[in-house]
Amino acid sequence: GECPGEDGKMDIFDVCDAVTQGRNFSSISAVDAPISGGRLYQWLCTYSAAHDFAVFDKVAFCFLEVQSDVDFPNYNAKPIAAAAATVLEEAQKLALKYDGQLVKVVDACMMLAFKEPKHAAKFALTIQGRAVQLPYPAEVLSIPECREQYEGNFVCWKGLKLRIGLHHGRPEQTVVNRFSRSVEYFGGEVARAATIGGVARFGETVVS
Repeated sequence: GECPGEDGKMDIFDVCDAVTQGRNFSSISAVDAPISGGRLYQWLCTYSAAHDFAVFDKVAFCFLEVQSDVDFPNYNAKPIAAAAATVLEEAQKLALKYDGQLVKVVDACMMLAFKEPKHAAKFALTIQGRAVQLPYPAEVLSIPECREQYEGNFVCWKGLKLRIGLHHGRPEQTVVNRFSRSVEYFGGEVARAATIGGVARFGETVVS
């Protein structure tokens, strides 16, 4: 469809390009736009009003997943879900100490972004160790895979395991919410980071 532009003939690709370039649509009226084009135009204007589009330098992406009730279908889901939420909360707090930023949380998965690769690496190593020290419900520790595991006299694991993938790359698109200041990243480097996270087994950290 078409949306009315400055010359009265702006197609949808022009609208998308203009929005990503930060152009102001305040002078354009949606009243005379076709229904489909008008709705899309209104959505784009609303989104553009709340977001800044920018190109960032390289970012250290971190994809983290903690074991959840999905991994233990034969056990009580409630204490497992509560324990997983505790681990994710701890991870979010710890990320701030390493100049990291929470991008999104989906179920038991978390995406984080760090300015420096060394900060992401330190975070990954620290949260893997911190997860062992967290208090877990007895119902979680009764699961064979979650019981204390020793190497000599050293507790090498206890509780829910994490798997982490790290990758350093430049996002093709970065969108910053002007109100919440939250950031979204898009592009092949983000997909690559997610793939690396999926390669890791629980208890491992894999880096590119």
